[in-house]
Amino acid sequence: MRSNPLKPGDLIETAKEWVHLDQGKPKQANLKRALSTAYYALFHALCLNCADSLVGSAGADRSQRAWQQAYRSVEHSHARKQCTRNDMSEFS
Repeated sequence: MRSNPLKPGDLIETAKEWVHLDQGKPKQANLKRALSTAYYALFHALCLNCADSLVGSAGADRSQRAWQQAYRSVEHSHARKQCTRNDMSEFS
């Protein structure tokens, strides 16, 4: 099974579209959707970075299955906790 990960840049473009969907002042619902989409982009950028660092980036001699496993192994709740830490000098 081969799946292509979401492209963070595409998600950011979608978030921008949500903000500019209405003329004038954006609706709160659109702003919240844009923020959620931007957050999703950040998470997928993290997953891409982790998989590329552990297994190899596109074009490298890598196992696609291993890359996908590394990509999918990022735990959202743990990543979120690490991003909210004040002291980023030590990761746990």
